[in-house]
Amino acid sequence: LFMPSYQGHMVGYFVGDPPFSHWTLDEIAHKVDFFAWQSAHVWGPLLFMAAMAMLRRDLALAVGTLAVTPWFILIVCFANFFTVWVLAYHYPFPALIAYGWPTILALYRLGPRRFAGDARFLMLVQAAVLALAFLPKFGTDLYALSSRYAYIRYHLTVESRALEPHRRFLQALQDGYSELGHVRAAMTITALAPRVIHRFDWIEEIDRPDDPAIPQIDTILLLDAATPCPAAERVIRVAALPFEYRVPGTRIVALSRRTLEQMPILAPHLVAAVRTRAEFCALPELRLQ
Repeated sequence: LFMPSYQGHMVGYFVGDPPFSHWTLDEIAHKVDFFAWQSAHVWGPLLFMAAMAMLRRDLALAVGTLAVTPWFILIVCFANFFTVWVLAYHYPFPALIAYGWPTILALYRLGPRRFAGDARFLMLVQAAVLALAFLPKFGTDLYALSSRYAYIRYHLTVESRALEPHRRFLQALQDGYSELGHVRAAMTITALAPRVIHRFDWIEEIDRPDDPAIPQIDTILLLDAATPCPAAERVIRVAALPFEYRVPGTRIVALSRRTLEQMPILAPHLVAAVRTRAEFCALPELRLQ
């Protein structure tokens, strides 16, 4: 908070630049709406525990929900970072502790210090809480709708084993990044060059098709990955970049306004590509010309 030059978690995720400019009613309402439709597996078990606590007038049972509520209010309403407020990756972790609260409470009540309460009822609550943790997402037309990785199967492709083409391109990217102009990159490709592509250039940070940042994009980098990327696809379609390139021997795709002649450092590592289907991700192949 007191070191603005340090873009740590607090500054980057919650303060923002300019500070607190994202703390508006419209932004908060948008994030809460997303949370309601896309994160039932998080709030469903917590809401159920709170309801059972009220029904049984058991304040101790409500502790499981009350203890983590401030955390979710903070990250859902006030976070400035996409993966935080959509509860991606590890960010819902306090809920995992709260999900086990009925069992913890039952063990405590059955221990040396007995308190009033039905342990069998708590076990039923525990079973219901764990079942509700598998609630599906209610929204089917919202951006960033993607699998929670429960049923994904992984296999090694030829591209994934071809390390040398990746190394050559990433070295060229480090030297010729400025040739791409204003870049937006999918999170998946940012991991390949974290010292080159800034995390504030993630395409997933753009959450509306009318975002003023879209017309400023000169190049979009992404991986022709095995999973869909609806957030990236929406931006790509609006940006309508005229040229599409691919790094041979990899699944790296570049959509750009720049011609190969305008990218002398990167051009030797790119070839023009012709798309065989409308989607921009989960493509089995691209025909090269």
